Amino acid sequence: MTTSSNSNQQAIDLANCIKDWWQQHKFDTTGERGEWNLYDDEPEFVTMAKRIIGDWEKPSDD
Repeated sequence: MTTSSNSNQQAIDLANCIKDWWQQHKFDTTGERGEWNLYDDEPEFVTMAKRIIGDWEKPSDD
């Protein structure tokens, strides 16, 4: 049986994996000459990951 804190950590770990994947694949292209971006809109799973760990693409206020 998983505990709530264990489930939360698993969600954070998954969100971080999605972040790493998105940073590598955000600008993937298709077409004979790579003229189209595969992701015109951010996939829902990326948006959900950002809800868990925060939007890593927003500039910080430092």
